[in-house]
Amino acid sequence: MRIRWPDLARTTSFRLALLYAGLFAASALVLFAVIYWAAAGTLLDQIDADLNAERAALEAQAGHGDPLALADAVAEHMRRPGNRFRYLIEDGSGEVLAGDLPKLPALHSRYFDTEVASRLPDGSDTDNERRMLRGIGQRLPDSGALLLIAEDAHALEEMREMIAGAFAWAAGATLLLAGLGAGIMSADVLRRVEAINRASERIMAGELSRRLPVRAGSGPGAGDEFDRLAANLNVMLDRIERLVEGLRQVSTDIAHDLRTPLGRLRCTLESAREADCSATSDPERPNAIDRAIAEADALLATFGALLRIAQIEAGAARRGFGFVDLSAVLEAVIEVYGPAAEEKEQALSACLAPGIIVMGDQALLTQLFANLVENAIRHAPPAARIELDLLLAADGRGPEVTVRDDGPGIPSGERSKVFHRFYRLDASRSTPGNGLGLSLVAAVADLHGIAIRLTGNEPRGLCVHLAFPQLGIQAPDKETA
Repeated sequence: MRIRWPDLARTTSFRLALLYAGLFAASALVLFAVIYWAAAGTLLDQIDADLNAERAALEAQAGHGDPLALADAVAEHMRRPGNRFRYLIEDGSGEVLAGDLPKLPALHSRYFDTEVASRLPDGSDTDNERRMLRGIGQRLPDSGALLLIAEDAHALEEMREMIAGAFAWAAGATLLLAGLGAGIMSADVLRRVEAINRASERIMAGELSRRLPVRAGSGPGAGDEFDRLAANLNVMLDRIERLVEGLRQVSTDIAHDLRTPLGRLRCTLESAREADCSATSDPERPNAIDRAIAEADALLATFGALLRIAQIEAGAARRGFGFVDLSAVLEAVIEVYGPAAEEKEQALSACLAPGIIVMGDQALLTQLFANLVENAIRHAPPAARIELDLLLAADGRGPEVTVRDDGPGIPSGERSKVFHRFYRLDASRSTPGNGLGLSLVAAVADLHGIAIRLTGNEPRGLCVHLAFPQLGIQAPDKETA
């Protein structure tokens, strides 16, 4: 099975993996932030301690803070090998007395950070590289002279950049590995779910012997929650298959076993009528025999319908599916039942889109619409209107057929029950029928994937909506092709 990225992104396992990756990244961010501030703070405190020690050494060497003596001490310190400090001494008027620091803006705090040009080995500045300095400033109380001492803070900046870079790489690697792990895990879960879905679809299509896949052996993943769920569902499917097969067998046996004696009954009654009609003087005897024959015919029709419904629900007719001109099927139904509607002074009309093609069994679809139209003619009063519409949905859905009449209709509370076998409304119990017509309609519709919906036809009557699946296409008009 080909796994597509949108399918992986919609899986719960993928979203959970990304959620845990986000939580881990957030935890790593907090950890790196603590390390960053702790390391930077420690190094900064060390630099400040070095600056204070250098200031104290200069003040001790210069005596009472005389600016000239302090300038001499600064000059001496600058000449020491390996000196890492930079200085600036200004008198009270702002004149530079000694040092190699540039003049800086007025200080707003004791400690300061500034960026200056780096020094060459001979002590001169270069513009090719600039260095960040950490410094300390102090005004001498008696003379107002300014003493600035600064140390190269490049190591602090490098450490900060190193920690930030390490975090960026670690976060990127974490998210990448989490995404790959989520994809691998989700792909495996999606394969298992899709295998279960495919098996379920085949079971719903009528293959009751099919079972959900279970990994065999003791390899990776075998015996996990999917296998346990599939095993339990397979046990349930075994029981359902036995029950359905038993029920189907009972229905088939009843239909087959009773058809023969009922057929013999009808033949016997018919023979009795033909033999006795001329010999008897009782005019009611042929009528009684005729009624017995009619009852036998009704029983045969009932069991024939039961057998037909069982065969349809078994899904065997799906093997004979082909392209069916739905428009032609409905036209034929209208033509056949037109005289029956005229006999009851009913108006049977149709508005059919031409050339609508669907996939299905033509005989079963014809039976479906014949049952609906016959049901409407039977229950609608004289002078009623019965309309049949066929259209192709503009939004890309399949064809839609509507059968409506202005007869007595079906109460809203009874509409979900009329497709049950032998169910008849109270008002219909005195009319001919066996209560299997709409059951056959439901079986054929389910076989073809047709959605049936019953509504009222205002102000009165019934409207049956049949929505075909998205297999409907419209053939070109023969006259314009």
